[in-house]
Amino acid sequence: MTTTAEPAPTAPETGSGVWLHGVVAEVAPATLAGIAGIAGTPVRAVPGAGLVAVVGDAPLAEYGEEALRRNLEDLGWLERAARAHHAVVDALSRAGAVVPARLATVHRDDERVARVLTERHDELSGTLARLAGREEWGVKGYVVPGGVPRTEEPGGGGGAGAAYLRRRRAQLTARE
Repeated sequence: MTTTAEPAPTAPETGSGVWLHGVVAEVAPATLAGIAGIAGTPVRAVPGAGLVAVVGDAPLAEYGEEALRRNLEDLGWLERAARAHHAVVDALSRAGAVVPARLATVHRDDERVARVLTERHDELSGTLARLAGREEWGVKGYVVPGGVPRTEEPGGGGGAGAAYLRRRRAQLTARE
């Protein structure tokens, strides 16, 4: 008779990791004052290769590799994490260009974060240069099921034939 052993549950990770919120060219200490990171702790700057990573401490019991696998399946947890992450990125973007990190980018320590800045310096610097002086806007569009599209007469000349073609084009566009 053979038995299969269940894998032993792994003990929760202990200690603290470093959650990467985003990368900026520079950041004034006053900009970071009062900004809470992913775990509610203050964010801080980690310089490296002429760039600055904005990070926060993240307890590995909740933000370690195994815990993240589990927590990313929990929509409530995921929403809270995404909102906290976005709040930091949003605060940074008010001060200048920021390259946001992907959600759940956790490193072991500040030294590893600084190494990533060195390894990805050209890519990150190029992205920051493209973002400088620009703003991000969000636009939402809503479709009303069963709604009738407006078929107002757009201004313009051309007579009755042109008006008919404009109405017909608007109808086809609305149908699409």
